[in-house]
Amino acid sequence: MDEILYLGTFTMGGRSLASRRMSANVALWKWRIFMLTTAEMLCFKATGSVNDDESAPVSSMALGEVRSSVHLSDILHIEVNDQFARILTVIRSDGRVFRVRARTPEQCTEIATTLRKAMQLFQDALFKLQRGPQPEDNSISCVTIQHESSLPEAVVMSNPAVGGGFQVEMYPSSILRFYVNGPSANGIALYSCEMLTRSKKGQPPVTVEADSLGNGPRDDHVLHVAVTSEKALGALDGSDENNRRFWGLTSFLAAMAAVMNSMDNGSFELLAWLSALVLFLTRFHERISLLLTTKRFSQAKQLHVVCVGVTMGKSEGSLEGDDEDNQEEELKLDNRFLAGCEGDVEEAKERYAATMKWRKENDVDTILLRPSDVFTDMKESFTHFVHKKDRHGHLISFEFLGGQRKALHDFTDRGVTEDEAIMHHVRMMEFMWNVVDPRPFPEGNMLKIYDIKGISMADMSSDVVNYTKKWGEVSATYNPERVYQIFIINPPAWFNLIWKLVSPLVNPKTRERIHVLRGQKDITKALLEFVAPENLPKEYGGECQCEGGCFTHSPEEIDIREWTTFVNANYHGDVNDPVLVDAYNKLLKELSPAMALAPNTGCPQALRKTN
Repeated sequence: MDEILYLGTFTMGGRSLASRRMSANVALWKWRIFMLTTAEMLCFKATGSVNDDESAPVSSMALGEVRSSVHLSDILHIEVNDQFARILTVIRSDGRVFRVRARTPEQCTEIATTLRKAMQLFQDALFKLQRGPQPEDNSISCVTIQHESSLPEAVVMSNPAVGGGFQVEMYPSSILRFYVNGPSANGIALYSCEMLTRSKKGQPPVTVEADSLGNGPRDDHVLHVAVTSEKALGALDGSDENNRRFWGLTSFLAAMAAVMNSMDNGSFELLAWLSALVLFLTRFHERISLLLTTKRFSQAKQLHVVCVGVTMGKSEGSLEGDDEDNQEEELKLDNRFLAGCEGDVEEAKERYAATMKWRKENDVDTILLRPSDVFTDMKESFTHFVHKKDRHGHLISFEFLGGQRKALHDFTDRGVTEDEAIMHHVRMMEFMWNVVDPRPFPEGNMLKIYDIKGISMADMSSDVVNYTKKWGEVSATYNPERVYQIFIINPPAWFNLIWKLVSPLVNPKTRERIHVLRGQKDITKALLEFVAPENLPKEYGGECQCEGGCFTHSPEEIDIREWTTFVNANYHGDVNDPVLVDAYNKLLKELSPAMALAPNTGCPQALRKTN
């Protein structure tokens, strides 16, 4: 993470005077040295003299103290304005603005291009970290061969692609080593000549458990390397040409020696024979070294080797003490809980068991097959809805938190208890995750937009805070890793103070996904980076105008409302009622066909039994 992607001098706008509306004289500009790494942007105080014509090279200046830094995860948007082509503007997730002024427009464009690439690399790395290890993350760093234990290893190939092949010359005592790496394990897989020659075309590959290196990330996980091999049809790459050159040069030296012998020129004859001997020893040094070491002559075999896969699995030793029940329990563990617990298997198991107990106690598995008497009251009291999907297929959720105290009193006056209100939200989420977007981890998460326009200190009263806290705990505890990004928009001026006090208490992993935005221009610009215009309501700068209104008549809201109306009218006390089950399966076939065909991919428990 310490690779320097860009280094140069520029002038930076004083933070106290910089504003969102850029003009030529709005900021004081001071000399800084700018450094961009794969993780953050750093600005150092420049020490040394700077010419009036701004011609001082970087080499004539030295790094001083760090004056400011911006982590790539904290960047929401970058922009180069056509009117001010030398100025790069970076908008941070907390709404602050960071600007640099390059020497030339070309330098500014270069910085912006490099920054965008760095952000993409960083986001890709975060995505891999969040989704967990995948087979494609495992790689081969090097392949070496050692013909005898007392002889050195020789590199056959560096960074070969999985699935790619190569030719190698092996003796009976040769060992071929694959150095493999992955996010959760690394190691060395050893193949003997006998193992590779046993492999036949059309047969399963020879799979070897890689011996874990001492500094491996996880001791209980290892990489398994699968290899196929067959006899090479031709000689090694380039060996035919080398053989022709060798025998041609050797023949020439022998002829020279014969000519010198006939001319009684002993010195040149000796030189020719010595040259031929050196050439012969160089050409066959491996075979000669092997012959001297093993005291036996060995015939080499030309093999074409292909590594067909590098997969992660349990070590055979770590499985010896596990009984079938423990293995089955681990297989059932939801990867969302493992990711939410940052890889702590025991903690993930505890949370998963607690979630299963909570779901059973509250009949969550059948909640979509039971009527909801509070659906209409909650929708009318509190504005919350799901509206289409973002550019990556994540559902988009909108919640209006301004006037939260009024909404709380409204639905309680209608006879809705706080527990019923919370179960209403649970029911909404069950519909979204089981019907609309049932994709397994790392997919199946949501982009959440909290509009807090009009929020007041009255909305921070104890009853509102307690209710919000209770619902937040239920959501975070029993539905981990369901949030893709969080946008808090239209905050009042005093919100920054509250956020500074609260943000240190927020889980760092969650805090990185939270963006606080104010001002319609910044809100629209940020949202359109994640959401296509046709999927964003016009009220937030998009182009979508659902018939009947986006807040109540998005495709997802129509589906959940129609399903709720159907269940309320057809429920007669039995969640296994064929009328409900058949209707639910029909709904699954329409919205998520894979779910209707797979009985164990997340649909309610009652339906799994009927499938």
